[in-house]
Amino acid sequence: MRTAGGATSRRPVAPLLVLLAVLGLVPLGLLASSSIRLTGDAIHRQAAGRVESTAQASAVAMQQRLDGLTTLVQSYAEPHDLDGVRRIAHELRGSAGIFGASALVAVVAELEGHAARGGDEGVVASLVDRVATELDLLGSTLGPA
Repeated sequence: MRTAGGATSRRPVAPLLVLLAVLGLVPLGLLASSSIRLTGDAIHRQAAGRVESTAQASAVAMQQRLDGLTTLVQSYAEPHDLDGVRRIAHELRGSAGIFGASALVAVVAELEGHAARGGDEGVVASLVDRVATELDLLGSTLGPA
């Protein structure tokens, strides 16, 4: 552009370049934001599916352990088979440990010890009842199978 004296004036280019850069970065920022949101949603869906699968597997395993309690009670009720009670209590103790059920682990360990020592029938029967109570609590915590 020429001024009245014939000199050429230049408009500052820097603001124009900044404006073009900002206009070019806005779509890129929107694309990145959208991509992050979509990735987050996909990860959330995948994690929710894995949690559901784990919960279902835990419920099945818990039902198997509850079936073990029935076997324990039957084992003790019929011939007072303390060795059978000890073996089943040992299995239940391991399973309870997997679930992090420390109260159940403690009661089952006590039952296992009494059965291994040929403990008093009244004490063993009381411990079997306590195991049943702890298993019910754990079952209600994990939910229905």
